[in-house]
Amino acid sequence: MVSCVLLLGLAACGSDGGSSDDGCGIATATIQKWALAPTLPADVVSTDTADLTSTECAYYGFAWQEFLYLTQTNSGGEPEFEKWTSKEELFLGRESDDGIPAGGLAKGRGVPADDTLLAASDVPLVDLNGRDLQFSVLLNEAEAMRIRECELDRKGCYNTLVTDSVSPPAPVLPAGSVELKAAWRRSQSCNADDASDACRRVRERFFVTKINVSGESTWAEMVGMHIIQKTPTNPSWVWATFEHVDNAPDCDDLLPANHGRPWGFYRGETECDVRAGNADLNNCTANAYCAPCPDLLEPGSDSVPTLTADQPCTTSPHLYTAVEGATCDRAPYAGQVCRTVPVDSSLVAPLNARVADSLRNLGGSHAVWANYELVGVLWADAELEESGTIGLSNTTMETYLQDLYQPASDDSVFDATARSGCRVCHSFPNSQTSDQPGASVNGPILDYSFVFYALRSDQADPAECSPEQPLPICTAD
Repeated sequence: MVSCVLLLGLAACGSDGGSSDDGCGIATATIQKWALAPTLPADVVSTDTADLTSTECAYYGFAWQEFLYLTQTNSGGEPEFEKWTSKEELFLGRESDDGIPAGGLAKGRGVPADDTLLAASDVPLVDLNGRDLQFSVLLNEAEAMRIRECELDRKGCYNTLVTDSVSPPAPVLPAGSVELKAAWRRSQSCNADDASDACRRVRERFFVTKINVSGESTWAEMVGMHIIQKTPTNPSWVWATFEHVDNAPDCDDLLPANHGRPWGFYRGETECDVRAGNADLNNCTANAYCAPCPDLLEPGSDSVPTLTADQPCTTSPHLYTAVEGATCDRAPYAGQVCRTVPVDSSLVAPLNARVADSLRNLGGSHAVWANYELVGVLWADAELEESGTIGLSNTTMETYLQDLYQPASDDSVFDATARSGCRVCHSFPNSQTSDQPGASVNGPILDYSFVFYALRSDQADPAECSPEQPLPICTAD
C-alpha cells in the first residue's frame, strides 16, 4: 500500500482518482489543481519522512508542480519561464554598450538560446535534420536579484569573493533560487506564426516558440528541460529533468518503435547515415559523438585514441579538447541517442501517465504539455547522501555522459561523477581562467551553479567589488 503524501497542502490520494496500484497515487483532482492554479512550490513536504515511497513521491510531485508552474501560459501564449532572466541578460554587465541594464534585454526576438555545446562534453548534439540543438538558461527573480546585490555579475568581484572561500565565506544563493535549462530543436514545419496544417500538427505535439540565436529569431520545439531549485530543506538543490516523450528509446529496449511515431533522436539501425565515399563508416553507435572534422578534436591523454576520418566517433567526447579557433566546414553527423537509465517504472512512469491524462482532459494550452515526461529527480540529505534517480541525465543535454553511470565502485573522477549525478558534477572546481576568451571565473563553482560560466572576460565593469561588499546577505542564506 502506497502511503498518502501531502504536497504543499494538496491531498495526494483520495476518492478522486488516486489508488494504491497507481505508483504514487496522486489524485487527478490534485494534478488538475497544479495545472489550473499553478504556484511555484517552496519546499518538498512529505507526511512520513521515514517511508521511502512517501518521500520519493513528494519529490516527484514537487517536480511536476515546478514544471506545470513554469509552463503555464498567459493570454498571449507566453509561458511563465519565458519571462525569467536569461544568463545572457544577467551578465551583460551593469550596463551594456547599448545602455541596456542587466536583465533588461527585450525578448522580442525570442528566448536567448546561443549555446550549442553540451555541458562537460563540449560538443553539440545534432538532430536528424543535421542541425545543432540550442540551449537556454534562465533564472528566477530571487536568484537574479541576489547575484546583482552581491555583484556576482561582475567578473572581478566574483573572483574576489568566491576564490576567498574561508574569510569571508563564499557567497551563497538564497533558498527559493531556481534555474532552468531548456533544449530546443529548430522547427522544420513551423517557420512562421501561421495556421497551416503542418504547423498545427507540430504545435499539437510540441511546445513551439521563438528562440533568439545570435540575434536572429527562429522557431523551435522544446525537447528537454532541467529544473533545479534550492529550498530550505534542500540547500544542495533539488534536481529534476523533463523530456519530450518522442526523444529516444531506452537503450535496452530499442524496439518496438515509438507507438508508430518516429523517435526524435534515434533512427532504426538500417536508416543510419553513411558518409559518402566512406561506406565502411556507419554512425550508428548509440550515444556517440561523430566528429565531422576529427582532426580538430585532440585526445586529452596518450591513452585516448586519436579520431580519424575512418574512425571519427567516440562515446567519450569529454576526453578530447577542441583545437582553439578552428572551424569545421563539413556536414555534421546526426546523433543516435538512447536512454541509458530508464524512467522508473514503479513510481515515476505511472505518475507521468496520470499527469498526461489530466492535461489532455483539461485541453487548451495544457494539452501540449501532456507530451512531456518527468525523467527523474535527484536530491541529497544533510550529509550529502543522494537519493532519487541516481545517474540522472537528460538525453538531450547529457547525451554522451549517460554511459558513464557505473553502479560498481570505482574511484575515477567521471565514474564517481556519474554515480552521483548532477550535484557532484556541479561541484567541480572551475578550470577556466579569467584571461581565456569567453571564459569567466577562476574560482570554484559557486553553490553548484554553472550560470557563472557566462561571465564575460571582456566585461568592462570594475575589477574590484564595491567597498561595502560582501554584504551580510551575500555570505549567509
